[in-house]
Amino acid sequence: MMKHIKGIRIFLLVFFLSGALGLALDITRPYFLQMIPLSLLLSYVFLVIFHRGDQRISTLLALASIGVAGFLLEVAGVMTGHIFGAYVYGEVLGPALAGVPLLIGTNWMMLAYATHLIIKDFRAPGWLGVPIGALIMTAYDWLMEPAAVDLGMWAWAGGIIPLQNYLAWFVLSALFLTLLKMVKSRYENALARDIFLIQAAFFASYQIFSLLLR
Repeated sequence: MMKHIKGIRIFLLVFFLSGALGLALDITRPYFLQMIPLSLLLSYVFLVIFHRGDQRISTLLALASIGVAGFLLEVAGVMTGHIFGAYVYGEVLGPALAGVPLLIGTNWMMLAYATHLIIKDFRAPGWLGVPIGALIMTAYDWLMEPAAVDLGMWAWAGGIIPLQNYLAWFVLSALFLTLLKMVKSRYENALARDIFLIQAAFFASYQIFSLLLR
């Protein structure tokens, strides 16, 4: 698979940017909305395929814990409005449990997984990489929020994204990245950084296409 890595990167870039364009066009939007859960699952599959270097139980349990904790915190957030703010999920992200799409936990895990690798590139001393990574994940959410709301993934009370959401993202991201650092995760993944950046580009491109085409 490694010899095909360049072709896979190109495929993912074209796949996500085509999706952004298809979602921005009213005539194709309903069809591309159905593909959003597939795109998240596809990203997850590629991350699993290209995971290298750390098969320890501690690392695998840490990643699984992030997925489960992320999902449960979202359930608590939807039910109480006290974590991220008052919001509800739509039907775009697929099957849900307790009002939260099942893919949400997986998405938290994928973002933490990729960010753990990204902050390694900064070579920050000691624990400084944790707040850097938390800022990166929060910036990702800042970029994602307007597009996700417009696409019907979720909706905020009053139509306003609260500052509380970004504070919660920073704190939870820091906690998840701290867990990966505590278990000394040493995995590598040739696609993780690309998937993170391509997904960020997807949300940015969707907003640009929507401005230009509507």
